[in-house]
Amino acid sequence: MQVNLSDRFNPGYQLLTLKHGGGRIVVWGCFHRGGQDPFHRIVDTINKKMYSDILEK
Repeated sequence: MQVNLSDRFNPGYQLLTLKHGGGRIVVWGCFHRGGQDPFHRIVDTINKKMYSDILEK
């Protein structure tokens, strides 16, 4: 979404967030002209092998 700089702090363009529980969920996904790919849940810190495995799927 593109917003004029003068409107960037307008409450109509902002989303409120609620943080609780101290938990952490990390997901990876992508979309492209041909559609979208599924989300992948990342449990630990991602390393080179994990990243390569996701890209190969």
